[in-house]
Amino acid sequence: MSFKHLLVPLAPEQKVTPSLNNILKIANELESKMTLLMVIEDMDELKEISRYSARTLDILDKVTKIYHSQLKTLVRELKSRFKQIDFCVQVRIGIPFIEIIQCAREQNSDYIVIDSHRNSKTHACQRGSTTLHLMRKSEIPIWSTTQEIHSSKKS
Repeated sequence: MSFKHLLVPLAPEQKVTPSLNNILKIANELESKMTLLMVIEDMDELKEISRYSARTLDILDKVTKIYHSQLKTLVRELKSRFKQIDFCVQVRIGIPFIEIIQCAREQNSDYIVIDSHRNSKTHACQRGSTTLHLMRKSEIPIWSTTQEIHSSKKS
């Protein structure tokens, strides 16, 4: 299996964690291509807002541009440290795990790299629903990273 093209789905406002940073280092050494992907999922809130202020398509267009801009800003930051990675960005609309799998197929990705750590999870083995769906339904290998969670022992 090659390590030349990686798909990295990110949630809005998601930070680059140490575990994802380690993958970036490997990808940089191997001069990989990396697609950063955000998926816009829940449109219910936008539909409610559109009743009062604008058309849903206008709001969707604005949200897509905001997410695209966030990804471009992240790429500029990452490119300063990982010069050998060829970054590209995509914003899609739909059900996250379906859009991630479709994007990975279209891009001929070797791996889908997902940082499954969330502050709401208390154990390293806990995964969110998108990660679990990907693990069950994707024919493309999943590289699920998480940071270690240190539990404090009470004395």
